[in-house]
Amino acid sequence: MKNIITFTICFFILLSFSCKKNIPEPTSPLKQVVDSLESNNFDYISFKFKDKIYICNQTHSSGNSNQDANRKVTISSDGARNWAGNIDSVLYAQSYGISSKDRQVNFEFIIFKKYAKKDCVYNFLYYPKKISDLFNTGEYKFPVDFGSQNTLDGVVIKLRNGNQFYSTTNEDLTWPELKFKQETQNNSKFNIVKIEKNMKYGFHYIEVTFNCQMFDENGVSTTLENGFMRLEI
Repeated sequence: MKNIITFTICFFILLSFSCKKNIPEPTSPLKQVVDSLESNNFDYISFKFKDKIYICNQTHSSGNSNQDANRKVTISSDGARNWAGNIDSVLYAQSYGISSKDRQVNFEFIIFKKYAKKDCVYNFLYYPKKISDLFNTGEYKFPVDFGSQNTLDGVVIKLRNGNQFYSTTNEDLTWPELKFKQETQNNSKFNIVKIEKNMKYGFHYIEVTFNCQMFDENGVSTTLENGFMRLEI
């Protein structure tokens, strides 16, 4: 009888070990985050600004627009000042807005390039025939005259942090002077390191590293650093 009891106890102990070995390991928190980003909030931006790390992954807007390229100030007969650009070219821009989870931080990214109108298709806006030219691996400039002279191709970053607004370009324009010059962004970097297709969902995306000077409404600069962006395009 004693031998039977001993055998029974050993059997259940072995069965217990066997069952434990067959239980799958729980999914790691990191994998859960990655899966969530891929299925819901694929767009992701992180950066350091004023000694604080920010994360934005709530996509809320995207759009495109045109502006005149290579604009200069003209004075009309009544003395009014206006911007006038090349009649045979156009600046095409695409913008993307992404917010933090609590919506207190809004990050806007704009990428733009000048095109000859003959290389565009017109449908309410001028769209480049080869729009893929807009995104290429490599470095882009931060033009400070976007929205005014529009002399350069490149990117702009705009940031709202609570009630404070910042931009890499001149926002409050004087005619025709700019508050700050292109040299202020000489050490800034915007580098597209990857352009790939998400095979699971079928869209293309970019991965970017960046740092830049952000200017407030008074023209005072603060460095934005350690920037990383993954964005569906």
